[in-house]
Amino acid sequence: AEGNARFASGDFDGAVASYSRALGLLPEDPHDRDAASARATLLSNRAAAKLKLGEDLEGVVRDCTTVLGLEDSNKKARFRRAEALQRLGRNEEAMRDLAVLCRDCPDSREFAEKAKVVRSALAGNGGGLLPLIDKLKGAEAPDEVLGTVARLAGRSTSDAEEFCCNGGLDAMLAALGPEPTSRRYAQVCSAISSLSSSGRGASALCAAFMRDRIDGLGIDRLTSEEDLSALLGAHEEICLGLGGGEGEAASSLSDASRFLLSVLERTPRSLKGHCVRRALASRAWGIWGHLLATEASTLSVLLALLSDGRASRGPLLRLIKIAKDTLGMERLKAQVLAIMSGGPLLGADFELTLMESALLIEALFILMPEEGNWLLEETPAYSQLVHVAQECRDPALLGILSSVLSHLASNKAGQAKFQDPAIQDLLKRLSSEGGAQARANSLLILAKIAKNEGNHAEDEGIALEALALLRGACHEERTGEGEGNGDNHHSEDEDSFVEMATSLVEVLVFMVDESTVKDHVAGEILEAGVVSRLCRAARSR
Repeated sequence: AEGNARFASGDFDGAVASYSRALGLLPEDPHDRDAASARATLLSNRAAAKLKLGEDLEGVVRDCTTVLGLEDSNKKARFRRAEALQRLGRNEEAMRDLAVLCRDCPDSREFAEKAKVVRSALAGNGGGLLPLIDKLKGAEAPDEVLGTVARLAGRSTSDAEEFCCNGGLDAMLAALGPEPTSRRYAQVCSAISSLSSSGRGASALCAAFMRDRIDGLGIDRLTSEEDLSALLGAHEEICLGLGGGEGEAASSLSDASRFLLSVLERTPRSLKGHCVRRALASRAWGIWGHLLATEASTLSVLLALLSDGRASRGPLLRLIKIAKDTLGMERLKAQVLAIMSGGPLLGADFELTLMESALLIEALFILMPEEGNWLLEETPAYSQLVHVAQECRDPALLGILSSVLSHLASNKAGQAKFQDPAIQDLLKRLSSEGGAQARANSLLILAKIAKNEGNHAEDEGIALEALALLRGACHEERTGEGEGNGDNHHSEDEDSFVEMATSLVEVLVFMVDESTVKDHVAGEILEAGVVSRLCRAARSR
């Protein structure tokens, strides 16, 4: 209160001193939210008093930066930092803060006028975007110019739109050249990302440009995931810049979706799966309503991901869940049937590989359990499962088939299929030829069938084998922790352990009815460290 009174009376030196004393009285506990809020207010007020004095502008920047670390949405602190940065001659940094303020408060005259002043200062110093168009056209080595475009593009909505409307995008495309290096490709994509981040108008212009100039982007010549990721990163920024996709933005978002589908068509087969995985990791969720709007586009996305083989297993589950939420169950069922039956859009010669068939069937049983009868009776899922089982010679594929059978055993109509000699033969192969995961799933299948039939003759043998497998898995997982095989390899090992341990714990839950035995099994599980490892894996995800 004292500091505010001194500020109101024009005693800015006294206000700074009062705010500083109050700050010294606050507790240092980082978890005290009230103290953090009070600290942000006092620092912002002290910065305002320092600005009035016109002294210690670096201190203003420090105070406001601390406030924004506590409250990123504090507009007063951001504006005061921009004011201090401008007075210090650091106009590019000031423009970054003002761009955020103008984006968040488009109706603020104060923010817009300050941004105009800083933009003029930048232009007077040779800054701004428009002069860079001619520099791009005349540059033999445009890397530096492209870097400047990327650095400046997101700072002013009007500058970004003017750059796009006056041939800037075409100039960047020409700078790309017929055989661009990965560095050049990344720079052009980074510049497009920055332009899109400036606002919806520039995003719409970039979306239309990429749709119309797709041939010039050399997508069919891409050979690395790095280059494709740079392109898809630019595409993501365009989609985010378009916002919720209402009115004209909806049309632009549709343009962006068509561009991604064109990328899928032109990308070499080895990169198609990466393209969909990158889209699944995108923050631009609004795009999926457009990507999955037609049967042809849904098929294109699903098949691109399936072509990635076993690596597509997790992403495929996410994609089908998105499709289920976006399309609704009935439309999704029609799309699935088209893929499995070879609909007219796929051509007469279309045929899923064994791995693709197994992955698709597994995903459907996991995500559509309520449609088990439909899958078994009205689609080729079961006949394809039998075909894959008969032809399968790959241990990894056996593991996927074991997962399918586990889900099949959860369905009453599915359990009847276990009388089929082909399925009985597959169960035997899972135990003898499959890896640890396949053996774990085969035990789970036997447990489910025994539970359903009320036949407990084999309970003890199944439970003991499950416990033995579980102890072995925990021992291997502990041993592997210190081997330093790299983050990716460790992640794959952890995923395998989690999947197998979950199956084995489920076996024990199915098999054990007596409370005393349950206590013994629970003790074994805790002693093996299974629960702690599963919890740790859950936290890491």
